[in-house]
Amino acid sequence: MSSGDIPSALAMAPYTLQDRADDGLGLLTALGIERAHVAGSSMGGMIARTMAISRPARVPTLTSTKSSTGF
Repeated sequence: MSSGDIPSALAMAPYTLQDRADDGLGLLTALGIERAHVAGSSMGGMIARTMAISRPARVPTLTSTKSSTGF
């Protein structure tokens, strides 16, 4: 794999950003929290962004710092 070979890197990642976002949303559900303002930094920012994109009704606001799109 060469630097910047995103498809190869994604194929090697068994636990995706969506998996992590689903885990975060599942935790909110388990805690009885229907909606939450979410913040994340670095990889946490990518996870928070994925949460907001996949479930916008549950994440009314997002604060992402020192992060990228993950793509």
